[in-house]
Amino acid sequence: MRFCFKKIKAFAILVCAFISFVAFGCGFGMLYKTAAEDAVTEIANPGFETLAGNMPADWTTWVALNEKDESIANVTFSVVSGSDAHNGNALKCVNKSGDSMIRGVLNSAEFKVAGGKTYLLSFYYRSDSSTAVNSLCIRQYKSNGNGTKNTYLWVDTATVAGATDGYRQVSAAFTTDSDAAKAMLQLDIAPTGENAVFYDDFSIEKLDNIEFNGGFERFGGMETPLGWTMSNGSDFSFSDEIYYDGKTSAHIVREDYVSSFTMTSLAKTAVRSAGSYDIGFRMRSENSKGSRATITVSYYGIAGNTIATQTGPYVYLKSGEGLSDWTDVWVRYVAPQGSVSVGYTITITKGKTDCYIDGVYCRESGNVAYTEDFESISNDGIPDGFDAESGMFVDGKLILTAEKQAKTETISLLYGNGYSITGDCVTEGAAKPVIELRWLDYNRKLLTSKEFKLQPTDGQFLAEFTQPQGTYTEIIYKNDGNGKVSFDNIRIDKTYDPKTAGSGWEAKWVCFPYADVAYGGAYMYAYYRKTFTLTEPVTSAQIQVTGDDRITSYVNGQKLEDPGKDSWAKVLVAHIKDQLKVGENTLAFEVYNESYYGGVLFDLEITLESGKKMRVYSDGTLLSFNGGESRLDSSDWIASSYDDSAWKQCFVIGAPPCMPWGEINYQQNADSLPKITIASVTVSEAANAGETVEFTINAHIKEQISGNISFRVNFRSKYVADEDEVLETWLIPTLVSGSKSSGWAIGEDNIVTYSVEVPDYLASDNYQLQFDTKEFTITNSRYNKNIIRGKYVAITTGGVVLAESRIEKDNGRVQLIVNGEKVAPMMYLREQKTVFNVEYAAGMYGAGVDLMCLPNCRIYNMNSSGSMWNGYGEYDFSSLDGVVYETLQGAPSAKLMLMLDADPPEWWFDENPGSYAVDSKGKRVGISYASQKWREDVGVFYRALLAHVLAQPYAGHMFAVKIAAGATFEWQYYGVTLSECADFGTDALNAFRNWLKEKYVTDEALAEAWGKKGITFGTASVPTYEERKVYTYETLLDGKAQRNAIDFHSFMSDMTTDSILYLAKVVKEAIDNKWIVGTYNGYLTHGLTYEANGLANASISRVLASPYIDFLCSPICYDERLLGMSASYMMMVDSVITAGKLPIIECDSRTVYFDSKTTNPAVLAEWGKTYTLKDSIEALKRDFANMMIKGAGLWWYDMYGGWFNDPEIYSMIKTAKEEWDRAVQKPVKSNSRIAFIVGDDLATTLAYSFDGTYHFLYDALYEQKESLGHIGTSHDMLYLSDVEDGFDRDYDVYLILATNVSQKQQAAINKYLKKDGKTIIWVGAPGIYGADGTMSADYVSALTDITLARAPASSYGIRIIGNESFTKGLDGLLYGRIGSTKVDPMFYVTDKAAEVLGKIYNSDLTGLAVKAVPTEDGGYYMSVYSAVGNIPEELMRNILRTCGVKLVESENDAVYRNDSYVSVASPYGGVKTIEFDHYVDVYDVFKGEYIAKNVLKVDLNMEAGTTVLLRAEKHTDGTAPDNGSSGNGKKAAVIVCSAVAAAAVVSAATVFVLKKRKKLKK
Repeated sequence: MRFCFKKIKAFAILVCAFISFVAFGCGFGMLYKTAAEDAVTEIANPGFETLAGNMPADWTTWVALNEKDESIANVTFSVVSGSDAHNGNALKCVNKSGDSMIRGVLNSAEFKVAGGKTYLLSFYYRSDSSTAVNSLCIRQYKSNGNGTKNTYLWVDTATVAGATDGYRQVSAAFTTDSDAAKAMLQLDIAPTGENAVFYDDFSIEKLDNIEFNGGFERFGGMETPLGWTMSNGSDFSFSDEIYYDGKTSAHIVREDYVSSFTMTSLAKTAVRSAGSYDIGFRMRSENSKGSRATITVSYYGIAGNTIATQTGPYVYLKSGEGLSDWTDVWVRYVAPQGSVSVGYTITITKGKTDCYIDGVYCRESGNVAYTEDFESISNDGIPDGFDAESGMFVDGKLILTAEKQAKTETISLLYGNGYSITGDCVTEGAAKPVIELRWLDYNRKLLTSKEFKLQPTDGQFLAEFTQPQGTYTEIIYKNDGNGKVSFDNIRIDKTYDPKTAGSGWEAKWVCFPYADVAYGGAYMYAYYRKTFTLTEPVTSAQIQVTGDDRITSYVNGQKLEDPGKDSWAKVLVAHIKDQLKVGENTLAFEVYNESYYGGVLFDLEITLESGKKMRVYSDGTLLSFNGGESRLDSSDWIASSYDDSAWKQCFVIGAPPCMPWGEINYQQNADSLPKITIASVTVSEAANAGETVEFTINAHIKEQISGNISFRVNFRSKYVADEDEVLETWLIPTLVSGSKSSGWAIGEDNIVTYSVEVPDYLASDNYQLQFDTKEFTITNSRYNKNIIRGKYVAITTGGVVLAESRIEKDNGRVQLIVNGEKVAPMMYLREQKTVFNVEYAAGMYGAGVDLMCLPNCRIYNMNSSGSMWNGYGEYDFSSLDGVVYETLQGAPSAKLMLMLDADPPEWWFDENPGSYAVDSKGKRVGISYASQKWREDVGVFYRALLAHVLAQPYAGHMFAVKIAAGATFEWQYYGVTLSECADFGTDALNAFRNWLKEKYVTDEALAEAWGKKGITFGTASVPTYEERKVYTYETLLDGKAQRNAIDFHSFMSDMTTDSILYLAKVVKEAIDNKWIVGTYNGYLTHGLTYEANGLANASISRVLASPYIDFLCSPICYDERLLGMSASYMMMVDSVITAGKLPIIECDSRTVYFDSKTTNPAVLAEWGKTYTLKDSIEALKRDFANMMIKGAGLWWYDMYGGWFNDPEIYSMIKTAKEEWDRAVQKPVKSNSRIAFIVGDDLATTLAYSFDGTYHFLYDALYEQKESLGHIGTSHDMLYLSDVEDGFDRDYDVYLILATNVSQKQQAAINKYLKKDGKTIIWVGAPGIYGADGTMSADYVSALTDITLARAPASSYGIRIIGNESFTKGLDGLLYGRIGSTKVDPMFYVTDKAAEVLGKIYNSDLTGLAVKAVPTEDGGYYMSVYSAVGNIPEELMRNILRTCGVKLVESENDAVYRNDSYVSVASPYGGVKTIEFDHYVDVYDVFKGEYIAKNVLKVDLNMEAGTTVLLRAEKHTDGTAPDNGSSGNGKKAAVIVCSAVAAAAVVSAATVFVLKKRKKLKK
């Protein structure tokens, strides 16, 4: 046997130019043809029949240590035959190595391949090991001989995990690099334990001319679909009973908790480079558990090379009985530059699955909003989604006879957009074809309709419309006459977009065509050139240009002076007439991109001597060059004569206001602005604040005005000179009478009257009106600069009265009080002016949202307008004033929340370099929160800013202050990433040593705690990255040997807390405690790895106890935002409420109006991206219902502007706000009976091991939240520190996740939680740390009251054993991360008195058990221990049922509830039974109607993909109960979870013992 010890990069290997698929047990004889002229590709010795000694010839076996110790490597290969082989000989591998990174490796001999071709590799594989993981890699070489290029093409979807139950055929298709000449197979075998894996009978063939079979049609007697490979053929069957189109569908039935199921098309579909596509499939599902569906799309170039691969959002399969409707599983993406085709991989993740898949599609999106070709006829005889007769669909057409109609609907049309509807329409006889469009609101109430009586020409028709308000658009095809009409190829295209049509820009944002447009150009230079010809002299030329992030611009080799070149938000407007010439001209741009997205935007308006006008602008024809990380050495590229023939055309990102830049203001060339002569003008003589001023203008024009002038007006003091700069507060007036400017007549009187409300922030004075010179020009010399001189209005306003706000705790809830009134805590968070539009604030204000938050801005770039802090004592707050007045334009009476950033400007760092946070690589990365100098200096700045605000006329609008710092203003600790740690700066080191001295007092105590002799406060250092890595355990830091790391993590949290409290105190004092103050903080549940130490605050209890903090904010959890998911909290929200603070949740899910087709679709799914107005509204309804029911606040975060700017969204928000206004006046109580309790300092104890922490936290923390969201009732979320003084309220069930449980906390748990009738579920290693840092199973046993022992390396999974109570109906259910052995330590139950409820996967060790434990109050509590996290929702439901909790028995749904409201967000809909504790009247909040009165329950039939919010009002009018479907007319029995009831969860013998003991105590 030959062994080589080498290294494989097992993680983060860049996968380029490949696509990979895996299949078990499939035949492929009919799938392809092999080109005869190509050289035959063969694998030498494919069945291991030829031996060289005792090993197979032409194969190499070796061991990859991957930087692990050679002494723990134990890998053996051997040749076997007989029953161990598939045929003849086979190769056996056993990997008993002591680390999962040590791999056995098998390499074939090299074989010939053709570049850019697809091959099918097949072999037989058997695994007897439940922990084995087999990975396939294709190593490719550019040519024979020396200097070959070797690429590792890891076939991710070919990974086979766990045992296989005998031999399976594995087939993997892959596409070679375009320049590949030969290849080698590499099989990578992770540790198998004592068992083995086997390989046999390899073969490879080239595939050509594969036809696409998107409908999974069956050909001949094949058992698998033509043109597809799949991971396990035994999971697949054809269905001819359920299908979307054709005659069959793919029916997938499986129960596999280790590996996913994949189907990959061997055929590809042609696409257009840079085209936008929707790619996906349809699915129906039922009786599934935990499995999700997604699609992965690979984009190929002309040479067959893979350009990019994107995976779409995942969709949970339906868990209940009864098939779901057809559901789209899809991805939207722009085909990368150079793409010519796409391939598909459908994935069903691990879990239990029963689903049907059909109708794979690839259709162009972009401006295409709807298509229907009537080809896809389902098993019902009609296309899915139609209300029609089955006989109407013939030969791919809709045929309507006399007076017949067929109806469908679309949810893809958006308000204000223009659309055309086209199609084929052929009539016979007296047919009268009609298409009617009916627009329904989000409650399906009819708003308006329109009929198009079609007059086809040559068998085709065209109709056009502008989309009015509406969420649903019904399309009704009619024949209103006799005869017959046929419809086909119906298509709706967007023809007009109001966002871009009115921007003024002809230009598009463009960039070099990177494969990854979003991140491909990060930290690189890109160069752009545009050459054009002028035939005559120029009289005027204005260019507007910007670039992301730094731009240098040249015109014919001359550099343009650009003071804002370092900020894309500052558009350069330059007049370049003198730089242009007759003949050839060249514009050239150098752009450096610092991170996410880069590009250039320019627009040049030229007027020639003849009066002819030209536009030259950035678009797809602009030439570009990727300069990489270094600038070009020569400046030749700026000259017109430069040869740019090798440069590439640009990728078009979009027209302003496209993402991620949003609104970019276009300044019209003054020469091209409308010219108005004012014949007469009148203005109101006087007005008070809040009243209106009217002005009437008689305007004359000489040229028609194409657009409509808004007449933005500013009140300018009569006593200010024209040349003086004044603060401008522009207001949008309302047209009272007359025509808009686009309807004015040339040479005639055009008399218009406008009114504008007088804001209360003006000083009492005489004012003159000034109109915006960027909109139009008044030609009268008297009115120079558009100032209406000689017409004055006397405005009287009252003095400034400061608002007063506070947070009050009332009956267990928190209330926001403003000026003595309870206020619904619903707010609007606007963004900076680059993406903000006044109409967004106006829309929210009109919906009743009158609390508004100023944008998250840096001190040094307020509202993208410049720095407010320019030196010690040097301030410029004009940009702050501007953003206030900008907001009040749209919301004149709004109350505002100030945002105060604390990240210092660059000049401050230059003077205080020791205050930098420094990462483990020595890089300065931002401010260190340990810097006292920084805190004090920022405090001085805060005082100056607040003094300025208090002196302004708008001060009466302020009601709150939010302080912030960090990368995204959320107090992230700079320098903490997966690959780096912090903080190695000077201030941090000094502060850490002082912190240690305060904690340990003496050097001796420090040395004892750290286990390091001789260590002192003066020599203690910040632990290195290496010191924080795995030492004793894979998941947790060693409490003795790594106490320094745990201490430093705690210190980081304290520094964050100290900074927050210092700055909050400064603010409170500066405003005399009149306004509420808060910040982003408390994040805990989002943490997935040790990286959580950069954001989770272990000293959050100090923040919650502080009188200087009134509210905490955090976003909705990422990756839990799609409808049907829980949309849970990053903070332990109920602890915040318990502390009397208001939790404010940031609702920043990306609505249909967030358009970023080049962002990774999987990332968009994490962000909660929705693609239709209906889905956006239903998700927003869920988020509102969740927050209101919980007692939290929220703000709608308009991060890129316009996310909520739709009348349907505003209508929904208006209803929500009105309900919340009602709710805050009523006492509302939580009815949560289960609490999820997490250790505040959980993150501080995590070792720096990605797998060890990710596998633990993702299940035990992140997924656990999601499971709790589906238990059918509410739950509370609490920090463990809250237990020290007892919780605010009592619970029946406690679910505890913690590692370090202090002695004080343990005593409190014993006192407050371990009571008669209670159930405590312990997860993992609670209390593993002793007071001295030692770690022991005995500590965990003592806390849980169940005897435990440390488990050997085990799978992080449990298989449940059913009983008659807690685990009833759950026998065999698996939970956890099956296959992972990286979570360590793990414990198993050895307690003989505990009942076994589950075993650690693939072992006989008890990982789930329950024990009745006597309590001090004379009863028993139920102690449930689980070695593995993410307690299944079914198990928690069973436990809650034993406590008499009324659950909403609904699968997949997220349920939110208190004693007055219940909300259900349901992805699949259906009937939901909701029970109540007393007779109630049930009111549907969004529909605005009572759905039942005097009932104990309602059966609610929900539409799929919707959210319902019900208000339960106690019935008091004495009417008889409703005995219909809404209730059973019987009073429910009250069930108490007593000791005897709780004891019923264990065995009959245990129950008998408990009853006997209770009896003896009487």
